Amino acid sequence: MSWKLALKPESFEHLAMGLADKLRELTKSDGYKNLKGTAMLKLFGLTKVPLIFIVNPKVCELSAKKCAIKIPLGRITKNHWGSMYFGTLAIGADCAAGLFAMFKADQIAGAKFSIVFKDFKADFHKRPEEDVIFSCTDFQKIDDMLRETHLSGERVTRPIRVEAHVLSRPNEPVATFELGLSLKSLSRINN
Repeated sequence: MSWKLALKPESFEHLAMGLADKLRELTKSDGYKNLKGTAMLKLFGLTKVPLIFIVNPKVCELSAKKCAIKIPLGRITKNHWGSMYFGTLAIGADCAAGLFAMFKADQIAGAKFSIVFKDFKADFHKRPEEDVIFSCTDFQKIDDMLRETHLSGERVTRPIRVEAHVLSRPNEPVATFELGLSLKSLSRINN
């Protein structure tokens, strides 16, 4: 038995036009940025830092003013008490601040930057017993750092704050982090 698909060529054109419109609409939405950010994070994890890939982070928000990453609580990410393991919390803070810096650096056309963390401080307030959202809103500080290193060519290090919240208590941080973000321009502007 064989099946034949009887579609007229104009049906394909109509379908292609509809898909192109949907794709254009999607690329303008925040959902696309979140999907692209998640894909970037997973690819980085798969190729550079496998632990990032293993904890399965998802980008909730990636904009000019905020980066929010969700890491699900599961068999791999929790400790023997059923709350999120502190190593997983550190990965979440790293991802939120690091992806935000990479996103902001990507906005500067033709520029390349070295992005590393020089130090790390964490305060754990409550046991996170569900999925955790890591938020970084130090956009102005990161913008200033990128501008400074791009103009001078010198390494710039500043503390960046990341807060961790659970979904059921969004206004109550379960942990706060301060990461020493260190940026260096690899493509200095010549004056």
